[in-house]
Amino acid sequence: MSGTSEKRGEIHLGDLIRALKGLSVEDDEQVRAVARALGFGLRGRSGGEATPRVYDPLRYAARQNPPRRSPAARPIVPQPPEPPLPVELPPERLDSRLKPLESTAPPHSDEPPAWLNDDFRLLEQLEQPPLHRQSLFHDNTSRGVLAAALATRRGGGEIDLPALIDRIVSHEIIDELPTLPTATLERGCQLLLNYSDNMAPFWEDLGALAGQLRAILGENDLRVFEFDRNPCDAERWAPPDRTERWRPRKGRPVLVATDLGIVDRRRPPVVGEGWRRFIDRCQEAGCPLLILLPWQQRYWPRDLGRHPILLHWNPHTSAGLIRRRIGIGHEVGE
Repeated sequence: MSGTSEKRGEIHLGDLIRALKGLSVEDDEQVRAVARALGFGLRGRSGGEATPRVYDPLRYAARQNPPRRSPAARPIVPQPPEPPLPVELPPERLDSRLKPLESTAPPHSDEPPAWLNDDFRLLEQLEQPPLHRQSLFHDNTSRGVLAAALATRRGGGEIDLPALIDRIVSHEIIDELPTLPTATLERGCQLLLNYSDNMAPFWEDLGALAGQLRAILGENDLRVFEFDRNPCDAERWAPPDRTERWRPRKGRPVLVATDLGIVDRRRPPVVGEGWRRFIDRCQEAGCPLLILLPWQQRYWPRDLGRHPILLHWNPHTSAGLIRRRIGIGHEVGE
């Protein structure tokens, strides 16, 4: 062995095959010893026959697809226990110890009591609580909506500075300070309710509207009239034994809840001659006229002029929408 050591290269499978080829084998015991040393599970040659192949396709397929278990080999699921047999009752009969209660109905009476009806059922079971029905102007917003619709203007206590400066610059004699107008409900209202057959679905809303206005204006500043077709024929009951015909009061707002007699909403809406006379009478008396319509705006007539103010009788109508339409109040002449 020389003093300089050379670096030995890596041993590959080919080197192992060449080494085994040149190995002299004397007997099977030596073959098994070499195989064990190399980690192979080879068997020695027997009777001069070649060693069988290590890879057997049938054995490999058997290992990949093991045979399924037969149904008899499945695990047995435990079943719930059988219920116990019923207890046999004694053959003899036992007397009951329960005592009958006294009847609530009066004895020997052919007439049912006052708390039973004809079908012998409790009256309390027949009475159903009334269903809550939301009015077209919600109770939480009706005060603001109706106050904004019926308010009129009057002189307030706050000074109108722009008007005062304009008069001073124009060298006018100031005998009274100009003031800003304010809204008021002191003129009250005349309420006309249309109880025609077409308005039958809204009769409860008409009564609710009258109640909402009474809560705002009181009995003295509110006059409620009813009519069928022509609003000029509206009347109210004046106790004790007479009726009062409607007529406009100068400067007092008029509020009408109606459908304007619109029957067929598929055609262009046309109002009758009675409505036109009614509008003219309100305009001549200087009465602000507001008409509440339950129909949507596309069904409103377009030929009524600018005097009547049409409002949608609907929970979505707000006080802000009305103020943008008429301002802080109606301008009414003295």
